[in-house]
Amino acid sequence: MEKICVARDEDCGVYGFVFYRDGGWISTVVDDNLYLTEEDFNQDVYDGTGKRARLYKKQKQTGSEALFFSKCGGANETWVPLLEKAFAKIHGDYAALDYGWAGTAVEDLTGGVTTVIQGDRVLRKERLWRELLGSGEGDFLFSLSTGSQGNKYRNGLILRHDYSILHAIQTEDELGNTVSLVKIRNPWGEKSPSGHGEWGGAWSDGSEEWTPFMMKKLRHKFRDDGTFWMSFHDMLENFRWIYRTRLFDKRWTATQRWMSVSVPWLGGYLKKRFIVEVQQEGMVVLVLSQVCPLRPLPAS
Repeated sequence: MEKICVARDEDCGVYGFVFYRDGGWISTVVDDNLYLTEEDFNQDVYDGTGKRARLYKKQKQTGSEALFFSKCGGANETWVPLLEKAFAKIHGDYAALDYGWAGTAVEDLTGGVTTVIQGDRVLRKERLWRELLGSGEGDFLFSLSTGSQGNKYRNGLILRHDYSILHAIQTEDELGNTVSLVKIRNPWGEKSPSGHGEWGGAWSDGSEEWTPFMMKKLRHKFRDDGTFWMSFHDMLENFRWIYRTRLFDKRWTATQRWMSVSVPWLGGYLKKRFIVEVQQEGMVVLVLSQVCPLRPLPAS
């Protein structure tokens, strides 16, 4: 968060944020005025002492639960709604955040490059699993999308909804069997009113896989906090898209060039060529980008 919120004056209520957009870091400044679910106290109501107005503000307009848009888990925390406000500002308004892809948002926050992988068509599963195991080392961030095919829910998961991967582990159960597990979180932090939002299959809360031995080994507790475990295999089968965002640190050298290219309707564009000359052996990441529109296109 400190890398994104680069300046703040809490006494004045002003916060400065940076985001990665169109090949570079841009900055924006927001104040701490946030949208609330309840309107201000009705001034037409007689309140000679102001006691009723103060009580109304305390009960209806104080704490995270009073916020209209995103909110933190802690009653007095504001970093999530402030980040959301700044993010909405650079994209035009709050409505612009209704659509989009998790991988694109992670790029905006980190300056990384996202690759989209179809879950049930992964060809090199062992490589993907190694990357998941090493995600804590700072090379990758992973997020997931259930896609839109099927009903509203799939085995407890909400369709057209994104989840984040917190952790991946390969361990042995009490019988010596190797299990590959992924810890996943629903950003809502809890189940929906219908009881959906978390995985309901093997390794879900209350499933038979959670023996006392495994619960102690993984320090797991059953609770409605939006966090759950599932096997690597079930993750690939039940999530339509995997967003793998490669992060870049000081070991990398970045260069870019923007140009206008005329793209004819027919195959004439195939005649265009971009020549990249690599002076020494090493890993190279190539990215073709277009200038981001003010509003993201609706997800299909």
